Amino acid sequence: MKLSLSKEYGTPLPFIDHLGVERVASDEGRALLALKIKPEHRNSWNAAHGGVIMTLLDSAMSLAARLHIHGAPGGILTVEMNAKFIRPGVGNRLSAEGRVIGGGKSTLFCEAEVHDEAGTLLAKGMGTLRPVRKQDA
Repeated sequence: MKLSLSKEYGTPLPFIDHLGVERVASDEGRALLALKIKPEHRNSWNAAHGGVIMTLLDSAMSLAARLHIHGAPGGILTVEMNAKFIRPGVGNRLSAEGRVIGGGKSTLFCEAEVHDEAGTLLAKGMGTLRPVRKQDA
């Protein structure tokens, strides 16, 4: 039985669950997610919509940050994020790998990549993320 990311995070993530994002693998400071591309995820060129790709980048970085600090009861807040789109996502399944590349307890610097099922790089992202306490969330 596949758990929703909301159940794994212990906090509601309705948009992520609605998209169908799956956790494939993870360890401390690294997370691999995947998404089967449905018709509603596509743009007018039949490629994965840029917003879907940005969501995968953000979600992979967020999970990597959460694992790096061994949980965040209030969640992870993306302070800033940028993305570079390299190729259109025309496949049926995308994967996103997020990694923590620096920072400390209050601010984490992360990067992520999205690939298609052939392993072709589609997008790269970098972000600054911050764990939040439950009362801040």
